Amino acid sequence: MPLPSTLTHSAQYPNGPTIDYVLTELEDKIILHIRIDGAMDSTFEIPVSTSDTMRLVSGTQGEDTLIEPRLVVGNHANFKIQIVAGQIAKLMLQSKNPKDTFLSIGSRWFGKGDEAETQDFDKLMFVVENLGILLQKRVHD
Repeated sequence: MPLPSTLTHSAQYPNGPTIDYVLTELEDKIILHIRIDGAMDSTFEIPVSTSDTMRLVSGTQGEDTLIEPRLVVGNHANFKIQIVAGQIAKLMLQSKNPKDTFLSIGSRWFGKGDEAETQDFDKLMFVVENLGILLQKRVHD
């Protein structure tokens, strides 16, 4: 059995917190930690189904591919963090060798789940873009 591999990446949001990414890849799953100013308070399970993997391999992945992150720990009423987890799940499915993933992430930085803020989209894009950088490291290893 191969040893787990771990990749890291850090980025600072403009005039904001440092976001640390740690991806640990096991034989059958991935554990992804996204710490925002050192905090993680929500955990999601992101299952990758066989049909999603087959669509990806055959090149027929489209809008019908639904990935439903399941909140295991955290505030079930925070819809913002569920949207963030959904976007992360899509990126994980498109990555090299997608696997079931456990995602732990800090949700407080995104604010209250029922209130829109002007920076919501920018924060989401920053997190997703930097995760993409981390996943590129995975391709080269």
